Amino acid sequence: MWDAVWDTDGQRGRKFAEELGCAFVENYHEILGNPEIDVVIIESETCLHARLIVEALSNKKHVFSDKVVCRNREEGEQIQECLERNPELLYVVSHESLGNPVFVKAKSITEAGMIGKPVAFYFRRAHGRAKDGSLGSDWLTPEIAGGGALIDLGIHGISLAIYLTGKPLKVNARMKSWMRGESEDSVSLMMEMENQCLVFLHADLVTNYQEQYMELIGTEGILVVSGREGKEKLFLNSSLRPETEGRMELVEERNSVENFYYPIERFVDVLTGETDEKAIKDLDIGNGLEVVAVVEAAYDSAAEDGKSRIVDDGWIHGN
Repeated sequence: MWDAVWDTDGQRGRKFAEELGCAFVENYHEILGNPEIDVVIIESETCLHARLIVEALSNKKHVFSDKVVCRNREEGEQIQECLERNPELLYVVSHESLGNPVFVKAKSITEAGMIGKPVAFYFRRAHGRAKDGSLGSDWLTPEIAGGGALIDLGIHGISLAIYLTGKPLKVNARMKSWMRGESEDSVSLMMEMENQCLVFLHADLVTNYQEQYMELIGTEGILVVSGREGKEKLFLNSSLRPETEGRMELVEERNSVENFYYPIERFVDVLTGETDEKAIKDLDIGNGLEVVAVVEAAYDSAAEDGKSRIVDDGWIHGN
């Protein structure tokens, strides 16, 4: 199944290639230029995403990449243009929270109107891996990773906010580096959405490991997701369900990390014809670049001491 692995770290790449039972190559052009290879998975450092994605698409490869798609508008436009020249190719970005059954259920409840119109969204995700050094220096080097806590953890909240509440308009962000590194290890931001919902997000890499937490408040009720990875629970309190008498009701529970339709599985299912889907809308280039636009606005806002910045997404086709 696997043909070859390339990595900027040769030792790491060789170890991974051995685990997969395939060759390690010193030059990524050997993979991207190989006409016998149809699909590539890009899990490189963020700074290399655009270069690798564009070369892969130009060589007629289907592409699955880690989040975030790329660092900025300039890189995003290059990828978008390349996909438009090759419409037969599938591109999917791994915003894996969108495959979590509790969030999928939350979307169906929201779309059914059970909480009314979304008013506010709150998301928190945190761990202490900048504090204990287990992330490695590359994760907090902006020229390599593209950022810190926002890129590592905050992305999950941004993609979920768009998935559940719609199009973002404005961002205010504040970022701090408690460990005195080059990138932020703590970030808080607020987004105003097109439907007037307000989004509040916090991510940091310097506390102890925290349960994932999300709250979506509407005019008719509230949704809450909490729990450690693989054990999340979704609760609903809705005025449209008077039988619950105002109590929080458990409506979805995840019992293991296996109960999850990962983006990579969806990607493979489309390519192999296991599904009728021809594309994966929530994980396509348009949605991926919407997240990039928010990230770019957030870093601009933080650089200006939290000044409100418009999410510049007019360049994203389909918006």
